[in-house]
Amino acid sequence: MKTTTRAILLSMLGLGCGSTGPSEVRYPIVAEGAASAPFAAGDWTVTLDVARVSLGPIYFCATAAASSSLCPAAVQEFADVAEFDALRPSAQPLGFVTGAPGSIRSSSYDLGITWFTTQRTATPAAASAGRSAHFEGRATRGSRTLRFVCDVRAIPMLQGAQVVQGARVSADITGSNVRLVVRADAASWWTAVDLSEVESEGGDPVVIPPSSRIHNAVVVAMTAGAPLRFEWVSQ
Repeated sequence: MKTTTRAILLSMLGLGCGSTGPSEVRYPIVAEGAASAPFAAGDWTVTLDVARVSLGPIYFCATAAASSSLCPAAVQEFADVAEFDALRPSAQPLGFVTGAPGSIRSSSYDLGITWFTTQRTATPAAASAGRSAHFEGRATRGSRTLRFVCDVRAIPMLQGAQVVQGARVSADITGSNVRLVVRADAASWWTAVDLSEVESEGGDPVVIPPSSRIHNAVVVAMTAGAPLRFEWVSQ
């Protein structure tokens, strides 16, 4: 799925997905995180001090499986990339979702790094600072304290696909009197990691490399195990 111009997008929507009422909807998208609190990750107690996430673009499809054959054009989309604080519970404006009114049954999105068919390689958006997420935290086990920092890069597996493809959602958008809330739980992305992998590494904080099992576990959690949650609310 690729970003289209507004005219082409709406034309394809009229032919493929159908629409009634207003020809276009435009409504705000905000992000809400979860306040930092200690949690268990193996035999470590971990506290995240920083969790900044890059989100976008996002495509919403009328079919339950968001493939190019089942949904050649998104019903609605958030075409930008914005960063938010996943440890901040209050609403953080990200921009606007636009498209045609209609039913939404799946979402596909990137985390600041895209691999469109027009791009030769996966490419970070300028707003992403070259990464999908940036984490800083502390882990304790007995008398041992380990400070760590990790830059996560979540890259689509295939050119022309999104890093999260066809995630189930359910909404019927008939107008612009709604708001999309994106909810993130940063702690849930770290509960399956084993920080013992970098326990003997030098540095304070320890820099977790992208080649580590820790990095890979966080990517899997962010994209499959505990992905972002989308909720449309009236406003």
